[in-house]
Amino acid sequence: MIRHAALLAFAAALLAGGAAAQVRLDDSASPRGRIDAPLVLSEQGIPLEQSLLPRLAIVQFGRVAWRLSTAAYVGRDARLYFVVPAFVPGLRSAAAMRVDWGGATRFAPGSLRPGQRQLVWTGRIEGPWIEDAMELKVQVELAAIDDTWARNFSFQPHFEIEVIR
Repeated sequence: MIRHAALLAFAAALLAGGAAAQVRLDDSASPRGRIDAPLVLSEQGIPLEQSLLPRLAIVQFGRVAWRLSTAAYVGRDARLYFVVPAFVPGLRSAAAMRVDWGGATRFAPGSLRPGQRQLVWTGRIEGPWIEDAMELKVQVELAAIDDTWARNFSFQPHFEIEVIR
């Protein structure tokens, strides 16, 4: 009986200690408010409005700079995740949208769909800010959007931190 209770207590301790919390990082110091897409292409590689029966919209945002507040975590080992919110106004299915990024100096390249997050950096937090820029592109299946999306496409990706120790 004691052995069973000890095993249960050990398992509970592992579960409680093993799940590190992710916290959204403040990115309000980033040099951007709203980012407009200077170029929207179809899968044919030409501007969307000039395409005949396009199936995809490829929204190219260009280089997007991020300045993440990490002052509370200086000296700690951590993981940073790039997150695409689950809800995107006007999008009928998360499977119909893909966010791609690359070209960053610190952050690993990757690809996500709404409602997902991906590890982009692991290391020791050395200062009050982590700054980087990435080439950001979004691909959307046009059959999966409604008029809301077509008139005013917007979504707010963000970063989360997970302290390792």
